[in-house]
Amino acid sequence: MVELSDSPDYQWGMEIGAVKSAAYLQLSQSTNSVYQKIFKGIQILPSSYACFKRCLKENFACIDWEPGAHYMIPRNFSDKYGRHGFVLSKDLAFFNQLSLAMRRGNLIRQHIEKVIESLREMGLVSQWRVMDVEQVRRERIQWEGDANVKRGGEDKDPDVTQKRNISKLYHLLGSFYVVIFGLSIALVYFSIELLIFYSDRSVGVFMLNACKEFPAGKLIMLL
Repeated sequence: MVELSDSPDYQWGMEIGAVKSAAYLQLSQSTNSVYQKIFKGIQILPSSYACFKRCLKENFACIDWEPGAHYMIPRNFSDKYGRHGFVLSKDLAFFNQLSLAMRRGNLIRQHIEKVIESLREMGLVSQWRVMDVEQVRRERIQWEGDANVKRGGEDKDPDVTQKRNISKLYHLLGSFYVVIFGLSIALVYFSIELLIFYSDRSVGVFMLNACKEFPAGKLIMLL
């Protein structure tokens, strides 16, 4: 926020749907000089799409909800490789947590909270979010293919320095070879130990039978 407010080259704005929202009211009522400057310079755009699209054309910053940005960009502005021309701020402001509103004393509330807590601890919520973003991106790419929509070179195959490092099965073949080699050696050693064990057992049985057939004195004489 400070860097944005101090920048002479940048403008900023938000979609009209964010007017009267918690973030908008916080900016409008804040006594912080940075927030006051941000609020005075806010431009209202008709939609989030228009706000993000303007960022690609000029020095413009779009103030939007963090979850909305993570859906809007892959769905509307990324190419088939998942690349886009945006830089997302690492800092967040106006944290607004979502929760379930239930009648006081609701019996299922504790069970729902336990399920949600377990899902978050297992990382499934984050994984589902990634899957949702990927799904909306694939749907947009599918629609563009069906409608024969061209994006003016945005889908050009990236060069070697730009390609993302995606792990595929053949990248792991070396590890599989090492595991198979180790298992083979272990199997050979196990077979050898098994043969030695049964060989020693056969000798022991023979000696035991010999002791039964010969008296102790004669056995000593034979040995």
